[in-house]
Amino acid sequence: MELLKNRLIYLSTLATGTPEDERNQVRRNINAVWRTIYQELGRNPRQQLDDDEFLRAHLIVYFPDTSDSDPLTQFLLNKHFSPDRLDSGDLKLGDIQNYIDSIQLAARCWHQIHFPEDHTEILSPEVVGSLERIRRLGYGVFRPTFLATLASVKESAVQNEVLVQAERFLLLVRSFASTRSNVGENEYRKIRSEFSTEDWLNLIVRSMGYETSGMETRTKLFYCLRLVQLCERNFNYVDLGPPGTGKSYAVQELSPYAALLTGPTTVANMFGHMSGRRKGMVELWDSVGFDEVADLESMPKEVITTLKTYCESGKFQRGAEESAGYASIGMFGNTRQPVDVMLQSSHLFDPMPGVIRDDVAFLDRIHYYLPGWEMPVMRNELFTDHYGLVIDYLAAALRELRKANFTEALDRHFSLGAHLNARDRKAVRRTVSGMIKVLHPHGEVSKEDTGALLAFAIEGRRRVKEQLKKMGSFDYHQTAFSYLDNDTGDEHFVGVPEQGGRDLISADPLPPGTIYASSVDSTGMVGLYRIEVSLSGGTGKLKMAGGAAGATKESFSRAFSYLQSNKTPLGIARDCDTNDFHVECIDLLGNQTDGDIGVAFLVACYSTLKKTSALAGLIVLGDLSIQGNIKAVRSLNEPLQVAMDNGARKVLVPIENKRQFLEVSADIVEKVDP
Repeated sequence: MELLKNRLIYLSTLATGTPEDERNQVRRNINAVWRTIYQELGRNPRQQLDDDEFLRAHLIVYFPDTSDSDPLTQFLLNKHFSPDRLDSGDLKLGDIQNYIDSIQLAARCWHQIHFPEDHTEILSPEVVGSLERIRRLGYGVFRPTFLATLASVKESAVQNEVLVQAERFLLLVRSFASTRSNVGENEYRKIRSEFSTEDWLNLIVRSMGYETSGMETRTKLFYCLRLVQLCERNFNYVDLGPPGTGKSYAVQELSPYAALLTGPTTVANMFGHMSGRRKGMVELWDSVGFDEVADLESMPKEVITTLKTYCESGKFQRGAEESAGYASIGMFGNTRQPVDVMLQSSHLFDPMPGVIRDDVAFLDRIHYYLPGWEMPVMRNELFTDHYGLVIDYLAAALRELRKANFTEALDRHFSLGAHLNARDRKAVRRTVSGMIKVLHPHGEVSKEDTGALLAFAIEGRRRVKEQLKKMGSFDYHQTAFSYLDNDTGDEHFVGVPEQGGRDLISADPLPPGTIYASSVDSTGMVGLYRIEVSLSGGTGKLKMAGGAAGATKESFSRAFSYLQSNKTPLGIARDCDTNDFHVECIDLLGNQTDGDIGVAFLVACYSTLKKTSALAGLIVLGDLSIQGNIKAVRSLNEPLQVAMDNGARKVLVPIENKRQFLEVSADIVEKVDP
């Protein structure tokens, strides 16, 4: 654009046969026109129009005899607007004025073509509707035609007739292009019935481009999970892991019905204009993915709020009318640390932007957390050279399966455990339904396969709930997810490999001086600890070996002061005076919660002095005042729930908490025996 502008200004200075005031006026006109062009092309900051595409379209309209393959620079600067043509008289100053008048009008029409909803005062409703439909289809080769029509035809009926004919042609082209992929659902299901589950799993993964030889079944299932967003309506999942693991590949490359965003967006773009003139992405696409999710930090809060409502119900409010969409939502991001470091220092949602990471209600809408750190980084040897389904065919088949519903398929053989609430059950059912569509589109699923998919779905949802619990809200404390066999009544618990989540408390007796403890801090966050006390020759001093800080360190100091002042009545005076006490407090949950656990420390000290182990699976609650008065825990239900989830058998509870026993469920009382 700038080269063309400078050339036109330069030519105006060479037109010496024209009065100077006319030449100056042309130069002023050129500058004014170029300001208009830049304003129109950049009018929408988030979707600026390409100047080369605009110049090419105007070139075809203004110079109809030129070839579409001619380079812009070669034709405009070397052939037409050249000093030689000006010298020979083939080009006049009036020709330059006519050209800039034409390109100024074209710039306005160009914006009308791409953003018709912004020009309802100029364009008729029929023309606006036709342009919006064509925009969704793709403009194809018709951009110059549309430009010429809007620039030269004033009658809206004629404008719309041109657009309607172009739309029909584009629909016809798309129909022919998708003929090979437009298979009936029955045919696709019939094909599946000829494969075993393992063979079909390999076929689907190879169709995605990956070689399955030597690949674990678990990894294959994760690849298939990335297809669920294409066949299951309103499926929300996150995929966080190292770079280069193909997180956004399914959205970007495997389906023409999915859209990938690479930065922040607006409410209007996601959910449509307030006036309803233009639909949003959740209404137009089968799946909307957010790549490099950490870059969404600057996304308006209104988008997150509306998206949170949409992820829950598939509905949203724009203006006076409530609207609905069926697009699945995927969020993809890179982890900055190994998973064990994240678990120790923060939580697995740490790579998310703060506007999402700090909103536990939003995170609770996520149906599945795919552990991207388990996925291999893409290498040449991971790509297959075997046959698979044509991607267009697979994408069309998966889209057709969005009409099916397998959310109740698990009920034939299994039921969900007590710890799964309504939102958990919806998440698990939706994941199972999607995986059945990918692996068993014919609907014939054995009990064994159903159980495997159910455990797979529960794991992904539990990974979400474990992080919410770790983030400090006790509303998410029930994470002992399980399912029951309807035939035998057996209950199967499902954990998450990277975190355990169960049996942190040993069922075997611990060495003397080792005690488990739990507490609740002022924010409601539950801590679980293992206190280890050892002795060495000394003069009765307390030495902190690590892990004790803040409130925990203060509670140890108070309990030790009480121990020293009552060592004679307790019969441990000599041992206290001739030994130093070394204490280490190990945070088993890794949530860095300070705990008031003085009673447990006192028991650990007495245990190591007497060289006697505490009961196996015992957790001690409560704190000590400086005078030895036992202080109640802030709440009883939370630490008892954590104790049960992690394998405790008995809990020593302060008598001051006896009033809270009525709040404790019978299930907890039965399992941990407080």
